[in-house]
Amino acid sequence: MRVPFTQQQFLDVFGAYNSTAWPVVIALWLATFAFGVRLVSGRARSATLSALAAIHWAWSGLVYHALFFTDINPAAWLFAGVFLLEAIAFVWLGVVRRTLVCEWGRTARHAAAGVLLAYSLAYPFLVLASGHDVPRAPLFAVPCPTALFTAALLLTAVRPAPVLVFVIPLLWATLAGTAAIALGVTADLMLFVAALCLIGYVASFHRSRSASETRALTPPPPVNAPSVDVKGPVKNDSRVCNMPAPTPAIGNTDSASAPTANLMNAPTLGTGCADSWSRNTPPRA
Repeated sequence: MRVPFTQQQFLDVFGAYNSTAWPVVIALWLATFAFGVRLVSGRARSATLSALAAIHWAWSGLVYHALFFTDINPAAWLFAGVFLLEAIAFVWLGVVRRTLVCEWGRTARHAAAGVLLAYSLAYPFLVLASGHDVPRAPLFAVPCPTALFTAALLLTAVRPAPVLVFVIPLLWATLAGTAAIALGVTADLMLFVAALCLIGYVASFHRSRSASETRALTPPPPVNAPSVDVKGPVKNDSRVCNMPAPTPAIGNTDSASAPTANLMNAPTLGTGCADSWSRNTPPRA
């Protein structure tokens, strides 16, 4: 990936940033470590974790991108706006509406979250171990470790989590990961792993939703009706069928009206007497 600045210019930005903002860098690392331990132990509140993530994204957007990175990259203004949107999303979804709930568990997803969380905290030490020097090195409270910490946090989100909050970390992990080799920051290659984990988790949302919709649209199985023995003789109701069949009037000159009159005067029969009635009723004259 080609970038509009050199590696030395990129590291000079971190030198100026770390020399100015080092107290905030240390404070955010300590806060992230403390709340990360509480998350793994199951004692962290989801709203507090969302607020911490919002601070990370707002700080990286308004301070690192807007005040420092814009000196060498005009696109940093766009990055600052996007990072601020992610901070607002965490405040709205995690603090105000509280639809983003994070819980720790013992699944493969939570194991991946633990690895990414530990990696984000170890990020400054890994960068220094790869050959960079303080202060000209990305340490903490900058975009890439922020994205790694956020990916770990989102992997602990309870389904159904708001997909909107996943989009920007996923895009930044992909973009910054491609620039890792060109800029000589090999620690950023872990962003590809974070992106794959987020894609897999978001895809699981759609699979679960599709399965739920399919179950909702599938009609219930038919209820088994009691079997009827159609081969045996039809049993008539003795209370009704033992009644004598009406006898047609004799001597009535109107042959068509005789059966009709008798039928009108006949008592009401049950449905089980249909065959008996048809056998006992004489044909019309």
